[in-house]
Amino acid sequence: MPVLALSRRVLAAIIASVPVLGYPLALFLFSEEGVVLRTDKGSYGRGEVVRVELVNLGLAPVYTGRDYRVEYYDGSRWVPSEELTPGFFTLELRVIQPWRSMEWGIPLDEAPPGKYRVVKEVWLESGKKLVLYAYFEVKG
Repeated sequence: MPVLALSRRVLAAIIASVPVLGYPLALFLFSEEGVVLRTDKGSYGRGEVVRVELVNLGLAPVYTGRDYRVEYYDGSRWVPSEELTPGFFTLELRVIQPWRSMEWGIPLDEAPPGKYRVVKEVWLESGKKLVLYAYFEVKG
């Protein structure tokens, strides 16, 4: 059997095991968008800063602004967190080129313990809008 004649199952296992920026390569090869929103950790204490990163692993630019929102899980649904979402943002277009990222911080000084998520909207060149989520927890 030639070396290049790998079965699809073996090839998929190899692709899935290769990490790219901490995520399996398969996630980006098989997703249309290739855009990821993530936090630097899954759990934080009060007073820490959540480092949020929007990563473009696609082949085309991604368009967004500086705005985002933070939501808190109240046990049955996601509700806006007024403590963690800024009251205003400057209006400017951010273009995230392929294989580039955008980062920002969210201070947790006023955050009560619980489950949270960062919500960010981006647009692809096709005009398609994506809503991305990054989850984290604040410990008491």
